[in-house]
Amino acid sequence: MAITKAEILGRLTQDQEAAASALEATIDAEIRRNYVGRELVVTISHWPHERIRQELERRYREAGWILSFHSDQRDGSWITVS
Repeated sequence: MAITKAEILGRLTQDQEAAASALEATIDAEIRRNYVGRELVVTISHWPHERIRQELERRYREAGWILSFHSDQRDGSWITVS
């Protein structure tokens, strides 16, 4: 079967997959350390590529979490986990 346009556009590059996995490990560590039943804020050092954000949102949604990515000039970048 021919590959679809959606498959190509939705696929992460190797570098993006590595970055997504590293960020996932950071988020998981913060959840294990600090989650107490309400929204958790995870500070991140940089704003991830849109595909990485979408992939992480999908992974965590499937695991029962909601991720929201935020960024501003004063406070930097962060993820809320609920």
